[in-house]
Amino acid sequence: MKRIFILIISLMLFCCKNSDIIITEPIAFTEFYINNQTDTNLKLEIIVNDGYRNEQENESILINSKESEIFYDLVDMSYLRPENVLKELKFYDTNTSSTTPILTFSTIKNTDWEIINDEVTPDNYLLFELTITNDNLN
Repeated sequence: MKRIFILIISLMLFCCKNSDIIITEPIAFTEFYINNQTDTNLKLEIIVNDGYRNEQENESILINSKESEIFYDLVDMSYLRPENVLKELKFYDTNTSSTTPILTFSTIKNTDWEIINDEVTPDNYLLFELTITNDNLN
């Protein structure tokens, strides 16, 4: 059995050595940011569309006032837009004990997000940012 295994591995290595074909798979990174321009520290609850589950959607993300924070990232074979991945975003005021969101995005629209790629962003990254202002909270 051991000899058969070694023979198979040897044949595979020989075939690969003599092949000019390089197999590559494109990888695309998509990151979503919240830019909290409010005067309130926020807690974010994420609900994602089916098929985009990872450890992140069960976390409570704290986003301090006047800061931008990544809250969700994906590695896939193609770039993903916010409305394809995100189902709902709920924002809570961290200064109160209320369980009622102070802002909810029940329908995610790509037009609400800004693509923030710049000259230092790697080619295989797409970065989206949603800015929340005091006007959004009123």
